[in-house]
Amino acid sequence: MNKQQIVWGFAFTLISSITLASLPNAIASEREKQLSGSYDVTAATELKVESGVGTIEFKYHDKNTIEVEIIATVDEDDRWNNGDLSKAELVATQSGDRLRLEVPEQDDIQLDWVITMPAIAEIDADLGVGEVIGTFAAADFNLDLGVGDVDLDIDGAVATVKVDVGVGDSSVRGDVNTSTDRFLVTSSTKATGSGEARINIDVGVGDVTIYVNN
Repeated sequence: MNKQQIVWGFAFTLISSITLASLPNAIASEREKQLSGSYDVTAATELKVESGVGTIEFKYHDKNTIEVEIIATVDEDDRWNNGDLSKAELVATQSGDRLRLEVPEQDDIQLDWVITMPAIAEIDADLGVGEVIGTFAAADFNLDLGVGDVDLDIDGAVATVKVDVGVGDSSVRGDVNTSTDRFLVTSSTKATGSGEARINIDVGVGDVTIYVNN
């Protein structure tokens, strides 16, 4: 074997090893995509979030922005893996005090949201299947969740909390007066406090735990 053959043989081996080593990363990138956005807000802002499958996590900060980070992954429960991550994009519609966030192309894709925000006027969230967790400053809050669990801490006084669960359990604790009615598999919890925020949560199947901290 001459010198040229040795060089080409080594080059081929090196290229092959690099290709194999990068293959897992290529597969990972095809199955996961990161989306993000930052939006200026005020205390009067009304936030609307719509999502299909995944999680929504709320976090608090004292800046005048809403920071959004989303991990989009191909739904592993989908037999055919038809999710197209290339089409998954975060779309924000902001008009006056209203901010709407959504990912329009999300068929067979799981979206895990982290929304970091200051105290705002209203939060309206709609999630098909998944989990809603985290902490936010007391605000009017409306949540419609098809299947999944809710575990939220609310910092600040509220006026009312109303939770309805079709199949599952509900609990509201903290600085509020609470009553819970259970019948067969349904659960309904109501609470009153000294603040102004109104909390309404409707879950088809799942468990809801709310803690109110004045």
